[in-house]
Amino acid sequence: MKKNIFNLFLLVFTVIFASSCKEEQGTEPGNDPNPMITVYNYPVSKPNNPDNDIAIRVAANSKVNEGYYLAEKVTEKAERLKSLGEEGYKDYVVSNGKKIEGLAGNSSADMLLKGLIGEYKITIVGVGSGSKVSSEIFFDGLDWQNIGSGTFTSGFLGKTWQQSLEQAKGKERYRLPNCYGDGYNILFIVNKDNTISFDKQETGYVHSKYGMVSFGPAASGSLKKDKKFTLVGKFTVSAGSFGEKKEVLELP
Repeated sequence: MKKNIFNLFLLVFTVIFASSCKEEQGTEPGNDPNPMITVYNYPVSKPNNPDNDIAIRVAANSKVNEGYYLAEKVTEKAERLKSLGEEGYKDYVVSNGKKIEGLAGNSSADMLLKGLIGEYKITIVGVGSGSKVSSEIFFDGLDWQNIGSGTFTSGFLGKTWQQSLEQAKGKERYRLPNCYGDGYNILFIVNKDNTISFDKQETGYVHSKYGMVSFGPAASGSLKKDKKFTLVGKFTVSAGSFGEKKEVLELP
C-alpha cells in the first residue's frame, strides 16, 4: 500500500515538474525556444567622439546563430518599414546590413559605430531556429554648425582671445571648440529662460603641477543675454579647486 502511494506521489510530482519546466521555457535566456537578443548602448569617451559615435553590446541566447545590424536615418527607416512591414524589414537588415562578428549561441559582441550625424535608428536582428528577432536603438548624432566668433574673456586664465561658437542644428546646444585645449570642447545648453546649463567637463588645459583641469557644473549666474554668453562654474583638479570663475563669450 505504501509503495502504491509513493508511486502515485512520484507520478504527480513528475507531472508538476514537467509542467513547471514547460512554463519556464521561454523566460530563461538559456532555455528560450526562439532566438532572443538584448541590446545595450553606452556613451563613448576620447579618443572617440560622444557627439557622433556610439558603443553597442548585443547579448544573444543559445538559439541565435548569427546577427546583423543596420543604421539608417529615422525618416528612411520609417519609409522602408511602411513599405516592407516588420518581417520584411528584418529580412532587409539581414540582406543589407553588416554581420555582427562573434555573435552565435550564448554570447555577446561589441560594436562601435562612428560618424553618425542626424537622428538614427540602429536595428539589430538575431537569426536562428527558423525565425528572426529584432531590437533597435535611437541615436541623435549632433550636427555642429559654426554660428560666429567673438571675444572670449577667461576669469580662470586671466586672458582674452577670439573664440568661435558652434550650435547643434535644430537644438539649443552649443559648444566652444578647442576653447582651452586642442581636441576639447566646452559644451553647454541654453534653457528656455535663457539660463545656461552644463556638466563638469575636462577642459584640455593641463596644469603643470596638478594635471588636467575640469570646469563645471554650471553655477548661479550662467546666462545668455542677447549675444553675450556667461558661464560660471568651478575649475577643479584631482587635488582640489581653483574656485568659481566667470567665463564670457561676447559675439559682435
